[in-house]
Amino acid sequence: MKYNRIIVTGDILRPTESMMPVPVVSSQKGNIRWLHALIRRTLSRATGLPVEVIQWGDGFDTENFYALNNEEVSIDGWGRLYDCKDLSADSVFQVAKVFQDSLVIGFELPNTIKNILSHVGIIWLDFTVHPIRCLDDLFLGCATNHEGIRRALMNYEHSFAQHEPNADLLQAMYLREPWPKLPRVDTLFVGQVERDSSVLLDGKFSNIATYIPKNPDLARDVSKWRDILFKPHPVQQYDFGIFDIDIPFRYINVTNSNIYQLLSMPWLKQIITVSSSVGVEAKLFGKEVTWLKGPFKKLSARGASNDDETYFALREEILWAPFWADLLEGLVPVQKISSPRPLIPANAFRLSLNQAWGYPMAQMAASQQSGNG
Repeated sequence: MKYNRIIVTGDILRPTESMMPVPVVSSQKGNIRWLHALIRRTLSRATGLPVEVIQWGDGFDTENFYALNNEEVSIDGWGRLYDCKDLSADSVFQVAKVFQDSLVIGFELPNTIKNILSHVGIIWLDFTVHPIRCLDDLFLGCATNHEGIRRALMNYEHSFAQHEPNADLLQAMYLREPWPKLPRVDTLFVGQVERDSSVLLDGKFSNIATYIPKNPDLARDVSKWRDILFKPHPVQQYDFGIFDIDIPFRYINVTNSNIYQLLSMPWLKQIITVSSSVGVEAKLFGKEVTWLKGPFKKLSARGASNDDETYFALREEILWAPFWADLLEGLVPVQKISSPRPLIPANAFRLSLNQAWGYPMAQMAASQQSGNG
């Protein structure tokens, strides 16, 4: 196949959660613009191809896609379409036509779009924020449906072993400070946002109460718990079903303490989560993790098989033209550019995304300066 362009896109199906304004609009244009601005220069240098953007209302008719599948344009409709396997032939054709003759690079592509692209033989790469977010900066995860690109990604993947001391520094900072005034219980339930792809189950949004009855051990023990902690997601004070699992309300201690402060406490032993990234990070703090649904993304692991769903940890590489030339060689003509690997300061990706996810940037900087003083 001859590729004439590279398209940067993302979740072109996800609307805002509010039904206002009318008509409903995309919630993901900012993420798509962010990824395009980040990689367009190096992609163009590496390939010489135009790097274009396609998003809701700008190259893709999202309302038509919903209509072709007899679905309402709403956050609940998006949930039903996110991993839908029974799409209309016309909607499949719509996606295929929009992305034909292109290499597709996306930010959090919905499974529906990835499946269509793979079905019609279009290569895609999908980026997401890596679930380990407690280190000196964010990492991105990257998956692809192309085996050759996947092999190349393995050569660039970061090993987290060299970054583990950052988690130790974070924990040391919190243990040095006054501890949170909370019951010193050993179990923390982690909340998530109400409507997110990570909590979708059969096209519906799930929560803690969805899974407890399905877990015989937890269902049997839940009535015996006398004290637990519950930490809502920092962007949404949603109870996530915690009050619907037969634990008397008086035994549920809701806290808004920083999640990394909680993970640092030696009396906390167990994390229970549906699919939160905290479950992945908790291992760095020595905590046991019980998954009710499972990690949302499959991460590359030594000795494990890799496939279309495997995400590899990347960071500054995506700002480097030789990285893209290496990944795409053999698919498009590439230019072998000799240039030094980019050096970026700590927290560069956090600041660029304007997302800290609980990471205390100011406190860590002050703590490190104090330690150097």
